[in-house]
Amino acid sequence: MTPPDSLPAVPAHDTAPRTGTGAPRRQRPPFIRPVRIGRDAGALAGIYQPVAEPRSETAVLICNPFGQEAIRAQRSLRVVAERLSRQGVPSLRFDYFGTGDSPGEDGSGHLTRWRQDILLADVHLRQLSGCQATIWMGLRLGATLALQAAELIGDLPRPRRIILWEPVLDGEQYLGHLARMNEFWTRQRNVTSEALGFALTTRIRRHLEAIRPDGLPLPAGSVLDLLGTQDLPGRNTFIGRCREHGVPLHDLLLESTVEWTSNTALDSQWVPDEAIAALLEICAQPAGTATKEAPWPPRLRRSSSQHGETGMDASVIPYREETLCFGPEARLIGTITQPADRPALPGSQPGLILLNAGMLPRVGPHRLNVELARTAAAQGLTAIRFDLPGLGDSGFTSSRLSHEDQTRAAIEDAMALLAATPFAPDRFLIAGLCSGADAGFQMAQNDPRIVGLFMMEPYYFPNRFSRMFRTLRRVREYGLRRAVIRIAQKLGIAGAPHASNESSALPLPAPEETVRQAPSPARFAHDLEVLLKRGVDIRLVYANTLMGRYDLRHHHHHIFSRLGQPAHFAVEMVPHTDHVFTRIEARRHLIRGMAAWLQHFQARPPAPEAEPGAA
Repeated sequence: MTPPDSLPAVPAHDTAPRTGTGAPRRQRPPFIRPVRIGRDAGALAGIYQPVAEPRSETAVLICNPFGQEAIRAQRSLRVVAERLSRQGVPSLRFDYFGTGDSPGEDGSGHLTRWRQDILLADVHLRQLSGCQATIWMGLRLGATLALQAAELIGDLPRPRRIILWEPVLDGEQYLGHLARMNEFWTRQRNVTSEALGFALTTRIRRHLEAIRPDGLPLPAGSVLDLLGTQDLPGRNTFIGRCREHGVPLHDLLLESTVEWTSNTALDSQWVPDEAIAALLEICAQPAGTATKEAPWPPRLRRSSSQHGETGMDASVIPYREETLCFGPEARLIGTITQPADRPALPGSQPGLILLNAGMLPRVGPHRLNVELARTAAAQGLTAIRFDLPGLGDSGFTSSRLSHEDQTRAAIEDAMALLAATPFAPDRFLIAGLCSGADAGFQMAQNDPRIVGLFMMEPYYFPNRFSRMFRTLRRVREYGLRRAVIRIAQKLGIAGAPHASNESSALPLPAPEETVRQAPSPARFAHDLEVLLKRGVDIRLVYANTLMGRYDLRHHHHHIFSRLGQPAHFAVEMVPHTDHVFTRIEARRHLIRGMAAWLQHFQARPPAPEAEPGAA
């Protein structure tokens, strides 16, 4: 299933209006276009934002930051692309190799590869948009990569401007900041191999350490725009160097910034209006002399063969992935993952549906949903991770349905999409974290096609002793000083630390008890019992952020003991992790658990063919 980029897959059954949506409406065209950047198994995943009426000869290439910053910035970068589209400026967002929806496992990419990915994406954007000039806009490490990639352009058309939005100008300071944030959120000290759930390989560390404000390349032929606060590390040195070499640089000071390196993105997605307004103003400036359009140059073909296009043989990837638009008005965005090395036996295996966790995009916290989908494909299952209406890249429809009904309808559309694949599953499994677990649980109660639930951080029911035990656990895990600071911050006694005090800076804590419409414990037990009697295989996985050993015993005694001991029901608590399983080892534990759970669903033998002449 690899249709050309110009034809996003929209299932035919999705053109009919749903009950409760009023009179039939004319199908709207896809509001964005998922694209594949490259021509082989290593093709990158991208989202192209077209325009209805082009009013500019310039297109904008948006370069993602690194790791958790990319997850936290997804909403902001989507808003930038949408507002550019309203101004008649097309744009392209994309995932580097080994990040987001693109091929490659976490840690398999590196800065050298990602710089080549930017060059490849720029050529693709020019071909899609027909624009003769481009602007590169990068956030955090994405800005630094854009600056470095511009030095490698050679005989390619150069970007008209390079917008550096809070760039990483001092690699050693950036690594130190990542280490502090990782220690705070994961309680791991002296860990250099990961940063807030993402692999920090020796090669990446070496490349980051080489970034210095007085050593960054200053590409000729492009205007630089620097957006950041006065406290941006390395800012003054970089500005002085640009002036010394006569490089055109526009310095725009921002009054405030967002802590992009934070683990609080589950229930909040920041959209910094001040910075976005400045970005749109820069992109709206008229272009000077248009850069002459150039065909796909031999130099890039050689680079792509090493780093982008023919560097990955399809035979070494056990899955095939495709991102597409589907659902009513083609405004839902999802990525289908299918086995690449197994014959399609329609209906023999269930399909796996992976839901959003809170407000995070479909890749999941720390790319968890990507890893789970590819784990399922390795076991012969077809999976889809998609954004519910209004989340990630999906838009809202014109339906008048309630939020709950829209969620249910979107899951039904995902089922129909999986059923249309060559593997044609007629049974389905749902996996989700937090609100995703809640939505899957509610859906299973109304749809008999759902035969399995993998619920991460499902409903939690504290009692009067839970808060006391949780406080004692924090003191033991964080230490007395940090536990007191977190409690003081939650009570509003202590504010955010001053940015200049780098060594002791501690972020504000995440709201750990989010507003969830949880049923009563008795109702939860009753609904579990009904599903288990129907034969639904259920696995509950708790992190010990809220759930401690005392709470787990309490849940067993008051809820789970009512269910008996069915073989298709299990409860587990993963120690030493947080609500979103930030630690890499905790996520590996989850993936191993998912792989073992999927073995419960043995492939059904294909139905025997009827003999000729049989009645």
